[in-house]
Amino acid sequence: MAIYEINEAQNNAGRIDFRAATGSFSSTNVQASVEGIITNSSGALTGDLVFHTNEGDSLTEKLRIASDGKVTVAGTGAI
Repeated sequence: MAIYEINEAQNNAGRIDFRAATGSFSSTNVQASVEGIITNSSGALTGDLVFHTNEGDSLTEKLRIASDGKVTVAGTGAI
């Protein structure tokens, strides 16, 4: 597992990766990740919570909880 912090700026993301125990970082050894993405950094700070899984050497967004509480599952639109 690896945890990444970021500076406060639009579209930056703090992230937790669940990965195989290797010395290198790439999507080929990350099984899943959880990201906090900054959606507005001017004025009131807002952000989305995003969950990714690996479908075969690339991470794909599976679930997003937007700052307004709307949930998007696998790109199907807000619930």
